[in-house]
Amino acid sequence: MKILALLLCLAGAGMAVVSGFMAMFSPMAMDAPGSEKSTALWAFVYLMFASPVAFIITDIVAWIQFAKGNHGGAIKWVLLGFVPFVAAFIALFSAGK
Repeated sequence: MKILALLLCLAGAGMAVVSGFMAMFSPMAMDAPGSEKSTALWAFVYLMFASPVAFIITDIVAWIQFAKGNHGGAIKWVLLGFVPFVAAFIALFSAGK
């Protein structure tokens, strides 16, 4: 449990960087004509903007939980950081229909 919590905390920190770069380029989803009227694309852009913030905040709380010895709580907090990232891709794929 301790090793899993540590690996997930490191993955969350790495995903903060990756999702930060993805957030910089997410407004390009609005390049196509008429795409500004798509609610799903707007949700994708806003969720991508929220994703690095969520990763950073939940990773900080997870590291605090890890330092206290609450490894199960650390795993839950790290997994909570993945919610906006996954929701952004669900919104993106639902916009394609």
